[in-house]
Amino acid sequence: MKLSDQAAALFISKTITAGLLFILGPILVRFLTQAEYGTFLQVNLVTTFVVTAAPIGISQSFAYFIPKLGGGKHYQFVVRTLTLLIGLGILGAITIFVGGNYLGLWMNNASLAMLAPYIGGLIVATIISDTTETIFLAEKRGSIVAAILPIKASARLAAIMLPLLVGAGLVGVFQGLIVAMLVEAVILYGYYLYECRCHRANTQAVNLKDQFNYCLPIGAALILATIGGSVDMFLVSSWFDSAQYAVYARGVFELPLTAILLTVLFDLLAPRFVEHWDAGRKDKIAGLLRDSVRRVALVFYPIMCLSFLLAHQIITFLFTDNYADSVPIFRIFLLAMLFHTGYMVVVFRASGNTKETLKISILKIVLVAMLSAILLKVFGALEGAVIGVVIANVLTRLYIVCRASRELEISVSALIPWKELGKTFLLSAAVAAICMPVIWW
Repeated sequence: MKLSDQAAALFISKTITAGLLFILGPILVRFLTQAEYGTFLQVNLVTTFVVTAAPIGISQSFAYFIPKLGGGKHYQFVVRTLTLLIGLGILGAITIFVGGNYLGLWMNNASLAMLAPYIGGLIVATIISDTTETIFLAEKRGSIVAAILPIKASARLAAIMLPLLVGAGLVGVFQGLIVAMLVEAVILYGYYLYECRCHRANTQAVNLKDQFNYCLPIGAALILATIGGSVDMFLVSSWFDSAQYAVYARGVFELPLTAILLTVLFDLLAPRFVEHWDAGRKDKIAGLLRDSVRRVALVFYPIMCLSFLLAHQIITFLFTDNYADSVPIFRIFLLAMLFHTGYMVVVFRASGNTKETLKISILKIVLVAMLSAILLKVFGALEGAVIGVVIANVLTRLYIVCRASRELEISVSALIPWKELGKTFLLSAAVAAICMPVIWW
């Protein structure tokens, strides 16, 4: 399959997968109480952080070393790395199990201590099962990944739905999810163990020191990025109960297609930027960035304005009237779409200035933590945290634009098409205003 066809297949597959995972929220809120759903989201928050932190970037080494080893010579490396990931996952699970009481106290939810064994099981299963995409893409099997992703999402959705339908509750949800993900992990590990034995004479090893030297900086950046994206969640979770946390979390969810669009854009721009940078064509990079900002605004601004107007209908339709308090949080969070330049960090990848990416991650963590904490105290309500997140995101993105313009040796005004953005926003707002009487009626 051609690269362009694989890219199209992956985009469609990821869109379907995102849709399947997105409907999980609307399903769960109809079976679980607000406190139980908040607990589910807290478990997901903790699991996501540990799954990112425990492997210290090792899972990213598949994409780097598998192509270097060549066809049929990487199976020993894959099995060794998967085994190492299992060990690190078990270590993370033990840490959660031992510190379950402290976790419950910190996140203001005593149920987390009881659920610590299930959190540990999710950590181990997720670390292995989520490497499938990375390994297969490194082997240039994008078409297989495109087929697998919706199947995995459907299996996980079914594993959650069945316990709910038989009345097993929140514990049943975690048990079903762990079983589904462990099956994925066993199939993946068993397949590569079999291939390793079949190709024993044709395998090559990678020095562990070289692997860790490559992985550790990436792992540090991933951990910082995860903290930066969830520090407000941890703050709200520690200050409010699980029911209020659920209200906040349902207000700050990203619209699925917007996240996919930015990811695809980042993946498409990265190789082009490297080529232009090596050829000294900085003006080409600036032109692509400027055009990308304009094109993304053509999609983001109408979605933002209509979603702002329809916020109550969107939230209550997806999550029922019990989450009506999420509406003002959702409206505030949508404002971050006005300034959408997060993918500009690809400039630093192209120039090799990866330290700048690390600085950006640290800056975002500091700003979100500081502003969210201050505004939570000032407002004494959940809206304070999301205002802090929006301001921190805007300031961080302004910093990215300033640093990118300096890297490309052009002015900020030449990089951001302010007039075109203003016109697009006004037109989008006008369309939303025209729709307003119909919505009211």
